Order: sequence, then C-alpha cells, then structure tokens
Amino acid sequence: MIADLIFDVGAHVGDDTDFYLAKGFRVVAIEAHPGFCAQLRQRFAKEIDSGRLDILNVAIAEEPGLASLLESQADAQWSTTDADIARTRPGDFRTVVVPAIPFNLVLEQFGIPYYAKVDIEGCEKYVLKHFQNRDSLPRYVSIEVNSDWAALTHLLQGLGYSRFKLVNQAHLHEALLPRQAREGKWIEWRFRGYTSGPFGDETEGEWIGAQEFARYAHDYLTHKVGPADWFDIHAGL
Repeated sequence: MIADLIFDVGAHVGDDTDFYLAKGFRVVAIEAHPGFCAQLRQRFAKEIDSGRLDILNVAIAEEPGLASLLESQADAQWSTTDADIARTRPGDFRTVVVPAIPFNLVLEQFGIPYYAKVDIEGCEKYVLKHFQNRDSLPRYVSIEVNSDWAALTHLLQGLGYSRFKLVNQAHLHEALLPRQAREGKWIEWRFRGYTSGPFGDETEGEWIGAQEFARYAHDYLTHKVGPADWFDIHAGL
C-alpha cells in the first residue's frame, strides 16, 4: 500500500481530486466521460506537469476494449456503462463510445492506494473484485450506495474490511475537518456540490462492525431516506 496515493475512481469534474491534492496526496483520477476529462486536464495542468496527478480517460470494465457510456442528457454526472442503472434515471441518454480497461491494469501500473474513492454509477463491483488476492489493500475504500450496496458491503467484508460508516452526502456542506489532521495535512476546506467529502478517520460518526452495519444500513436506507439524500459507504481495515 502506497501511503501518499489516492485513487479517485469516477472523478467527474475533479472536486474530490482537488481536495485530495490539497491534503498533500498524489492522485490517480479515473473518468470515462471525455468532456469531464478535458476539464480535469485544464483545471489541474500544473499538478499533472509536476507528477502529482495522473488522469485516465477510461471506463472500468471486465474486459479491455471499448465500452458504451450512456451519457445522461438530464445530468451528465449520472452517465454510466450500466444500462440497468440508466433505466432508473430520469431523462434521455445518448451513447458515447469510450476506451475501457479492467481495474487490475490500474493496480499493476500504479500500485495499491491508501484510499480508493469509487463512484462509477453501478459499476463499483468491477473495481472491488480486483482487490482480491492482493498482498495489501487500501486502508480505506468508499463506494456510492446503489441497489447492490448489500452485496458490495459483503464483498468488502470478505476482502478484510471490518469497520464501516454510512455517510449522508446531502449534508456534506455542513462537514468540518478536525483541527488536528487525521488524514494527510490539515487544510481549511468547505465541501460543495456532488463531492465525496472527508475520508478515513476524518469522516463523521463512529466506525461500526460489519454485522451491526448491515442491520443499521438496511433499517436506515429502508425507512429514513429523504428525497434529497444520497449516501456513501466508507470501509476501513
């Protein structure tokens, strides 16, 4: 595991990447949408030139080749290569053909990161399964909650993750970083828009065990979700 490296899988326009860089980490940003990648390269030209940031304009898939990215015409951040996920979203989608690689190629090129943020609209399983049978794991992983959240949590548990949190992303604008940094260096930061927010031991709330988390998350996601809420699951070793 490389202590100063973060993977931003599903980088969108780079707000999470910006935060990780500001915290002093090196970043590999992975984004399938070519338009977002163009924005990332313009926004972070200095960080790319200095070697602190690598950008991969690829979809993560089971096999290398080409993938059909279904681009949401209502909100481009909902773009996905999973047709089932696209059917749950409002508005029309158009198909954009993009290069695709399996996630093991990313690991072979860059190594195991300290933290992996994975938000690729229903395709998170294509990332997590490649952490199996590795000599080391990221200390922390976060995934977006979707219909597969229970199976993905079980997969994380099988990999060796024993601590979990459910974080309501709709409240991130209220999140404050601790004055004594627990991850990377201390910075003053306000979270905005569709970001994943703090990670690791700077996330809000207490870590709980896998079995307790499964019960809690099932109850919460079934009965207590508001119309504006969306969630990430954070897992730690």
